[in-house]
Amino acid sequence: MNEHVGGVFLLGSCFEIGGGIREDQKEPWQAEREATQGWESFHISESDPNYPSKKDAKAMRNEIVASVVALKRLVKRLRLNPDDLRNTPLYIATSIPAHSLEEEIGRLLKSVDIPRVWEDQEVRNRLLFSMTNPLTGLKVLSNANSCFASENCGARGNNATFGDTSVAGFQALEEAWFDISEGRSTYAIVGVGASCGRASQLSLRGLAGPAKLQKETEAAVFLVLGNKMGMETIGVHAPIRIKHLEQMPSIPDILEQADEHSCFESEDDSDTFNVYSDPLGYFPETGADQLNLSYDIGNLGAASLLCSIALAQDHLATRKYAAAVCRDKDVYGRETRVDLEVCS
Repeated sequence: MNEHVGGVFLLGSCFEIGGGIREDQKEPWQAEREATQGWESFHISESDPNYPSKKDAKAMRNEIVASVVALKRLVKRLRLNPDDLRNTPLYIATSIPAHSLEEEIGRLLKSVDIPRVWEDQEVRNRLLFSMTNPLTGLKVLSNANSCFASENCGARGNNATFGDTSVAGFQALEEAWFDISEGRSTYAIVGVGASCGRASQLSLRGLAGPAKLQKETEAAVFLVLGNKMGMETIGVHAPIRIKHLEQMPSIPDILEQADEHSCFESEDDSDTFNVYSDPLGYFPETGADQLNLSYDIGNLGAASLLCSIALAQDHLATRKYAAAVCRDKDVYGRETRVDLEVCS
């Protein structure tokens, strides 16, 4: 079990959620098509002052455009100057849409299907050569979000992580948390851009079944974390501390009953946030208030955990609760959890 406890504070957050953003800019046929297909995409106005240049936007997927917009808004809100940004580590998880990789994956599978591949040096060399382009394509797609976000805001984007579920977002958060806790940096930006579409819809349908399937929504979320020295550098007071974060070690069989591998304890003084749709019904009831926002927002995929944290930060500002539990279980049953508390 990956488990951490320490003094890292949540300094700020910003997010974009597809479908609900710039709805007035969306053509009626677009909204109707997305509702029919079961997902909602971004339609951010090009007149937005944080919108990337036309040259960059042409090469960006939807979730990358949203990542750039959300990150630039966060940087402006915190008034980070260019010198500070150049020294700010940037950890980004990118949800790679499978339908963008169909051609690359097809070529990769073809190249692997060769007889005598481990017996003949010449065959092995041909295999490696044929795999170069597909693997390069995968790497470029997975790092695109980090590169574009770094270029557009000026942060040091050299810490890319990627995947297709909320575990990727947790891994980006964990890396930043660990580096700050170990004193390698005083603050860092963590973010995720999550795409959606027909490929992930089919995957979810296969795991959860049509009856439990909820709509998907693209999202981009960014958080700024820091220690006390980082707060002084940025000039931000952080009322929220990340008390604890962990990823459960096992990957349960998705056909098991929920109560066989759900082990969250009741916490009377905490508010529990779960943005992800939880289509398999993994989460048991707890003694705390449970705020499952997925029924309004939809499945945010890789962005769900970080979005929970951003929303919990705003919620805790009311001081109704002293703590919040942000938890997620992806479609493969992998559990992640982040505990927040209000600083006294």
